[in-house]
Amino acid sequence: MDNLVEDIQSTAQGNVLYLVIIACVCLLITAPVSHFITRFIRHATSSDEVQVPSSSIIVNIVRVIVWGVGICAVLALFGVDITALIAALGIGGIALSLGLKDTIANLLGGIQATVLKIVHPGDSITVAGVSGIVQDVTWRQTEVVDIDNIVHIIPNATINSAVVSKVAQNSLVVVPFSTMGTCTDPEKLARDMESAAKPAIEAVGQLARDPWVLFTDVGDYGVHGKLRFVMEKPQNLREARDAAMRAISPLLGNN
Repeated sequence: MDNLVEDIQSTAQGNVLYLVIIACVCLLITAPVSHFITRFIRHATSSDEVQVPSSSIIVNIVRVIVWGVGICAVLALFGVDITALIAALGIGGIALSLGLKDTIANLLGGIQATVLKIVHPGDSITVAGVSGIVQDVTWRQTEVVDIDNIVHIIPNATINSAVVSKVAQNSLVVVPFSTMGTCTDPEKLARDMESAAKPAIEAVGQLARDPWVLFTDVGDYGVHGKLRFVMEKPQNLREARDAAMRAISPLLGNN
């Protein structure tokens, strides 16, 4: 690489326009290389159901590395000492890190969470009192959407330090329901629904987690909620959902 740069500089013989053209060519090459590499990373880390967003931390890190190499090559053409520049940036980075402690903690937390596959877009997780589906892991935060379609912004440092509970998304079944009439004893209703749903679901397949009821809001004509359960295997989820709905339907009248 050093010999190639020296050859180009010696050929230029002080012709700045020539160096500018070579620099533009380097940047024009870097752009499609960055595009194809990040596209490959997104494809490799995505599943059939979930497409990794272009803002995800791994995609951005790869993009920065590719562009960093391209820019270093351009600077080398103009005789900039890359080693001295990196050393200066390293010293400045130490001083800067003292003032950006929380930002760096979130960045490192995001890298660790992604590389170690602690969380991934599409995962169903519970962390810091928030339950929902992971939409994206960026350089600063993890975005989680709950059952009410509310987006929760959780710092990556929290993901890295708190207890994270995960449920295989393809085995989680959610059955929404609404009662007809006033619910005078929601605790009893929840217990009755859970007890009725369990044997009906087990007739279809094995449960990994027993059904549990989560009430979401109170409407004009009753209460709304969701019955959730987790199957041991992802097969027959539709049949299990149907069995649960049939089992709890008789309990949704006046309470």
